[in-house]
Amino acid sequence: MLPSEGGLPEPVRVFVSSTYRNLASYRETLRLALQKSGLAFLGMEHFAAQDAPPFETCFEELDQADVYLGVIGNTYGSSPAGHDLSYTELEYVHARDRRIPCIILVISDDANVRVGDIDLDPARNDRLRDFRARLLQAHTVDRFTDEGQAAWMALAALRRLETRLREEALAGARP
Repeated sequence: MLPSEGGLPEPVRVFVSSTYRNLASYRETLRLALQKSGLAFLGMEHFAAQDAPPFETCFEELDQADVYLGVIGNTYGSSPAGHDLSYTELEYVHARDRRIPCIILVISDDANVRVGDIDLDPARNDRLRDFRARLLQAHTVDRFTDEGQAAWMALAALRRLETRLREEALAGARP
């Protein structure tokens, strides 16, 4: 996230993790906001067809990221074969294991949500509730009500993270 050895800053690579169907418009708004701000958007929308399972492709892309941006809505999401955890939760766990900084946005309880964007499966709702609870314990989160709010919250959090990391790097470089 800091200037490269050559002195020129490289774009910060932000992996956006969320369910897709219910948050597609949020993801598109985030993609545009990140790219217009000089940041690199990494996400499933850019995965090329390849001879690898989606699960592996997600992790390979996430391994290239500087930051994990989790956008948590009202559905738990699908799970890869052989896993109980959703792609979104698996990506989060992988980011934590790799010590990638995590920024978490959670949809507000008072957001206007279409009925079709709410997970009605009781088991998946339990998993979503548990996942949210773990996120709320591990992170200071922002709660959003719409796409625009999610985008500016993400940009503000990324700026704050960048400032903190720059200050830490400068403090570590002092004799």
